[in-house]
Amino acid sequence: NRPNLCPLLSILELLVRSAVVVPDDDDDDDDDDDDSVEYSHAHPKQNDSYSKISSMQENDLALLPSSLTDDAKQTMESGSVRLELPRRDTALVTTKKFLQTALDEHQQQQGSNSSHQLDIPLSSPILVKSIVIHICFNNLEVTRLVCSVVQRCLDDRKADEFGLALKCLFALLEINDRYIEFRIEKVMDEVLAGVAHNIRYEKESTAILACLREALMRRSTVGNGFPAEALLHKWLLDNLSHHLIDDIFMRSKSTELRQSVVGIMRCLLIPSTRNSSQISVGDAHISRKRTAPHDAEQSSCGVESLQKRNKSKSAPCEIPLIIPSNETERSLGGSSDDDVVVLGVIKAPKKSSGSNKEEEMSTAVTRNKISNVENFTNHSNDTLTVDNDDNSVPHEIKKFIFRSLMVIFNEVHDGIRNQGSNKRNVNNSLHHSGSGYIDSTVFAEYFEAVRLCLYSPGVERNFFAGLFIKIHKQFVSLLWKIDEEGRSERRASADVTKGEIILLYFELIKFHPKIGKAIVSNFTDDVSGYSAESPDAGMDHVAKLFEVYVTSARANEWYNEKYMSSYYGLLLQLASKHDDFRRRLLVHNNWRWSLRAFVLFNTSKKPGRLFDTIFNGTLHYAGCEKETEFRCTLVTLLSQNNCDGGKRSLLTSNRLETASLKLLLKILETDRCYSSTSPSKTNEDETAPDVDATTNFIDDHRGISQLSIAGEKFHQRLDDDGGAGSSVAVDSRVILEGCSLSLHCLCFILASFGMNRVRSLLQVWPEADEMNFMCHRIVTRTEEEWDKCVIDQAKLCDGRSQYLALKVHATELLQILANAEAVAVAQAE
Repeated sequence: NRPNLCPLLSILELLVRSAVVVPDDDDDDDDDDDDSVEYSHAHPKQNDSYSKISSMQENDLALLPSSLTDDAKQTMESGSVRLELPRRDTALVTTKKFLQTALDEHQQQQGSNSSHQLDIPLSSPILVKSIVIHICFNNLEVTRLVCSVVQRCLDDRKADEFGLALKCLFALLEINDRYIEFRIEKVMDEVLAGVAHNIRYEKESTAILACLREALMRRSTVGNGFPAEALLHKWLLDNLSHHLIDDIFMRSKSTELRQSVVGIMRCLLIPSTRNSSQISVGDAHISRKRTAPHDAEQSSCGVESLQKRNKSKSAPCEIPLIIPSNETERSLGGSSDDDVVVLGVIKAPKKSSGSNKEEEMSTAVTRNKISNVENFTNHSNDTLTVDNDDNSVPHEIKKFIFRSLMVIFNEVHDGIRNQGSNKRNVNNSLHHSGSGYIDSTVFAEYFEAVRLCLYSPGVERNFFAGLFIKIHKQFVSLLWKIDEEGRSERRASADVTKGEIILLYFELIKFHPKIGKAIVSNFTDDVSGYSAESPDAGMDHVAKLFEVYVTSARANEWYNEKYMSSYYGLLLQLASKHDDFRRRLLVHNNWRWSLRAFVLFNTSKKPGRLFDTIFNGTLHYAGCEKETEFRCTLVTLLSQNNCDGGKRSLLTSNRLETASLKLLLKILETDRCYSSTSPSKTNEDETAPDVDATTNFIDDHRGISQLSIAGEKFHQRLDDDGGAGSSVAVDSRVILEGCSLSLHCLCFILASFGMNRVRSLLQVWPEADEMNFMCHRIVTRTEEEWDKCVIDQAKLCDGRSQYLALKVHATELLQILANAEAVAVAQAE
C-alpha cells in the first residue's frame, strides 16, 4: 500500500504560503540562509537592508501575493515584520524534481486500484495548485520551470494522466503580478505546443482546450475583470486567426476539437459590465521608463501601483498595473530601456492621507502618454467603445469574431451535414428515447456566437447582414436538413443546434427584414440575388418553415420554452410584414395544433414565453377585420366536441383554463365591431347578422349552452375550503376570472340582439334558469364570502378586482333576462 502523503502536502502548502517566495538573486549574500524570519531589531548587523524594506513597505503591501495565509497578511500589514521563505527552502520547492514528484504522486494515486482511492483526500490537487500559484508570484524563473514540467506531461501522458498538470498550468493565469504579460505568453505557448503535439489525439487536445475555455469563463463580470483575465482575452483576440483557426481548426478534422475552438470563440463574447466612459484593461496603454526585470525590486517598483489585494478578493481593483514588454520578457537578462506598459483604468482610486508619496507618483504615471491598444482587426487604432448596457461587448470585437466565424462556416456546414455518415458523431447516451441519435449539440455554439454578434448599432448590423446574406441559402438549407433528420428520429427532438439556428433567425430578421423576405419569396433573383439553378431552386421554403418538427412532449418543455417560442415568434414576425405569408400561416394546421398543444391544453402551472407568443399572436389576428375565416376556424376549434373522448369541447371540458374564453370574447368583440349589418337593439324584428364566427358559434355549436356550462364549472369552485379552486390546485384568481369571462361572453351575445331574438334563444336554452339562479347567488354574496375565495393576501388585490367584474356581469345578465321576461309577460297580457 502506498502511504498517504496528503497530510504532509497540506502542511507543506501552509508553510509555503505563510511567507513570500523571493526570486533568487546572484548578487545577494547567502550568509543568512538559516533564518526563516528576519527582524530588523533582532539583527542590527543588517539594519540598512531592513530600513530599506521598511521605507518601501507601503508599496510592498500592494506587491504581496493574494495566496498568503491570513496570519501572514496580518503580520506584514501591521508593519512590524516582513516574512520571507528562507532561500534554502525556496530552492527545495522550486526545483523540477519537486514539481515532477508533486504531479506524479497525484497521478500515481489516481491510477491505483479503487480500494486505495477512497483514502485519497479530494483536496490533494488543490494543495498542489495552491503551492504552484504561490511560488510563481513575481517569479519568472519558477514560472518557466512549471511550464517546462507541464509541457513534458502534455507531450508524454494521456488526458487522464495530465489533468493536474494542466490545472496547474492554467492556474498561472490567475496570478496578477508585474509579469502577467510574460506569463500569459509563456502559458499560451505551452498550450499551443501541447495541442499541436496531441492534435492527432482527440481526447488529449480537446482536454487542453477545455481548460482554456474554463479559464475564459472564469472572467469576473465585476468592472473589467482582473488584469490577467483581460490580458488573456486580448491575447486570444490577437492570435485567434493564426493559431486557433489556421493551426488548429483548419488543420484538424476532429469535430470535437473544432467544437472546442468554436467554444473558445463563443467565450470571447462573454459580456462585460463596464461602461463605455471607462478606459479599461485591454483598451489603453500607459508608457513609462522601465528597468531590467531582475532589478524590479531594487528600483522604484513601489510606484508601480499594482492591484491592491482585497481581503475578500471578491472584486477586481482598477489600479493601473505595470507589465514588462514582450521583447524584454523573452530576454529576461537585458537591461534595455524598453517601455513598461501600464494597463488599467486611468483614474486610480483615492489614496489615504498617509500615502502622499504614492499618490503623487501614481498621479505622475497617469499623466504619461496614453496610446491606444493596437486594434486586432488591423483596421483602426481607435479606442473601443461599448453600449451603455450590461450585455455589451465592444463592437470591433464582434465584427472581428463575426468575420472569423464566417471564415469557418463552410467547415461547420459540412461537419453538420456529414454527421450521419460519421459514427463518431452518434451519441447514444445523450437521449433516452432510442439509439442511433446524432449528437444534436454539435456546433450549436457556433450559431449562438453568430447571434451574439448581432447586438450592435444599426451600421454594424448592416455589416453583419452583408456578410450573412452570402451564406443565407446554405444556412437555411442546413436548417431543413437538421429538421428532416429530427422528423425521421435520427436526431433528438430537442435538437439544440436546430434551436440555435431558429433563435438566430428570430433575432436576425428583427434587424434585417430583407433576410426574412428572401425566405418568404423562396430566394427569387429579384430579392436575394441567388441563382435559380441551385439544386433546391424549386423548394417551397415557406412550406418547410411551416412544417418545422415540434413536439409537445413533457420532456421537451425546457427546449420549447427556450427555442420553439422563438420559432413561433419568427412566424409572427414574417406574418406581420408579408400578407401572403400571413394568410398561409393562419389556415395552416401547424398553428391550430400549436394553439391546442401549448395554450389551450397547456399543463404548466405558470405559462411562459411559448404560451404568451402563440396566445398573443392568435389574439392579434383574431381581432383583425379581414380574418373572418380565421375567426370561424377558431370558433370550430373551441366548440367542437374533441375533448374527454369526444363528449365535450374545450369550453365545456373539466379543465379550468381561461385562454379559450379570452379568445372567444375577442372573436365576439371583433365580429360585432366589423359586422356590416350591426344588429339594432331596438328593432324587434331584427335577425342575426350575416354568417360570421358569432352566428356559427350560436347556431351550429349551441354556444349559449356551452358558455352556461363553462360558467357553472368555475362557479362550483368558488366555495372550496381553503379558497376558490384549492381542491383542484387552481389559482383562485383563475376561478374568478373564468366565471367572469363566461358571463361576459353571454352578456355580449345577448346584448347584441333585440328582445325577440333573446326570447327565441331562451326557448332553446335549457340552462337559462340555472344561470339566473347562479347570478342571484353571485350578486348576493357578502364581502366576507368574497374574501374567503382569495385566502392568499398577496393575491387579494387582483382577486377583489376579479370578483367586482364578476358581480357587474352577473348583474347585467340578470337585467337582460328580466327584460326578456317582462316583454314576454307584456305580450301575453
